[in-house]
Amino acid sequence: MELITNETNLDYLITPLRLHIGDYEDEFTYTDAFLRTHLVYAVKALGPRWNYKYLIDADNAVSRNPHRAYLFASPPIIEYSDERAIILQAAIDIKSPIVYTRSMTTVQWKDEEVSYSNTVGHTALADSLKKDLEELESLFPPPRKRLAQPKKQSLPGFENPPNQYEG
Repeated sequence: MELITNETNLDYLITPLRLHIGDYEDEFTYTDAFLRTHLVYAVKALGPRWNYKYLIDADNAVSRNPHRAYLFASPPIIEYSDERAIILQAAIDIKSPIVYTRSMTTVQWKDEEVSYSNTVGHTALADSLKKDLEELESLFPPPRKRLAQPKKQSLPGFENPPNQYEG
């Protein structure tokens, strides 16, 4: 994966993303390019959920879809109510592979004298990922899979008063 090193108009979300994932020590765990890349991919991942409200060009700049209605005029490009969803999706994309790789090294054993477990850290990270997923689902309920939209029509003879075509 090639990281996005050039600044984008999503860079202002790097600090809130750092705070959300707990990367606020003197020495950051993640680079700005790594977080920027995840923010851009988060907007792409959320596209189907909000009907492509935001578009991303070849330079990874986000713009508003001109064919959509927005609550507030631009600027800012990203509506305040959508910032949290982008941060959550980016955090989910960052945490998911970590949970997967840590699950491979999580062990717990015990004999008559000694016991060892490194499951606490993995469980905490998995719970954090689960909370992020639940919060994102509460912001955007998953789409329902239906074959067609239901339409209600009255049957002749069952309307009150009777329809004009009955004699």
